[in-house]
Amino acid sequence: EYADATVQAFKDSGIRATFGYDLGAFSLGESDKIGPSEARFPDVERLRGTIPNGDEDLLRLAVCLSQILPDTIERMEREIRFAREIDVPMTWHNNKPGEIEAINRSGLLGTDILPAHSNYTTDEDLRLLGSIGGCLTSQTEAETYAGRRSMTMIKRGHNQGVDIALGTDVPNIINLGVMPQMRILYILQRFMDGIEERHEGHPFARRPGVPTFAPRDIVKFATANGGKALGIGDTVGQIAPGYQADLVLIDGRDFGISEGDPAGHIVLNSSAAEVDSVMVAGEFRKRDRKMVGIETGKVVKLREAARDRVYASVGTRPGELKRTYWNWAED
Repeated sequence: EYADATVQAFKDSGIRATFGYDLGAFSLGESDKIGPSEARFPDVERLRGTIPNGDEDLLRLAVCLSQILPDTIERMEREIRFAREIDVPMTWHNNKPGEIEAINRSGLLGTDILPAHSNYTTDEDLRLLGSIGGCLTSQTEAETYAGRRSMTMIKRGHNQGVDIALGTDVPNIINLGVMPQMRILYILQRFMDGIEERHEGHPFARRPGVPTFAPRDIVKFATANGGKALGIGDTVGQIAPGYQADLVLIDGRDFGISEGDPAGHIVLNSSAAEVDSVMVAGEFRKRDRKMVGIETGKVVKLREAARDRVYASVGTRPGELKRTYWNWAED
């Protein structure tokens, strides 16, 4: 029911999307209620029968693998083989060092598996990923928000030939727009560059390799690399012959465009307020700063109805809840 509703919502929106069906129970473990991941294989196959995953299809199906732990390697192997049997890409929460090495030892590492987060990846993890032309996706705002995660994997991965892409993570605490993620990644990496410079006694000056990324690199992470990470890099992510017309038009006439490279304006100065129009596969989904084909009032009512069902189910309302995240709690 949840999967079908999500698929329908993507179709109604008219956006290009990849729906990842979660095979794992994540931190809940393999509870009796949720059951082993194989229990969800038939429903994934059912959905696969309705989602062709063609190069030009707006909606594509993927699977989210279970956590990779030393005692669950065989489960991970079964899930990867299942995903390849039905020809869908995969992703997983890459939360611990050595997970990419473990997949490689199983002989299953491929570009159709996308690691997310990857904060604690080893140099060997990243070397293996770079050697196959793989990607990793950083949810930079979420990593920074958590406050306890290494971010060195972005530069280390980039230096190993890994293509960096951007994600957002959970919508209840993170801005789902890609533009804030671009800015946070640029500023965070520049901050980390500065730490290295001070530690090594270098003056603050441009020299080869400093800063690690230019704004144009960040734009590539959010566009071409995003397409590659989702397995559709030959279809979207670039403005070029043969690519789908997925376009975002920025209107900077209100206050003007920053001098120099327009990428610098997009990464450091622009925001969603400047997005005038959005085209997906040649069709306008936003034009003149208004959504096209979307009844926003209906969307708000559906969201509020879903919220009320959840509150009714748990028997509490805002004000009585404790906000918890990453094992922290606030009264």
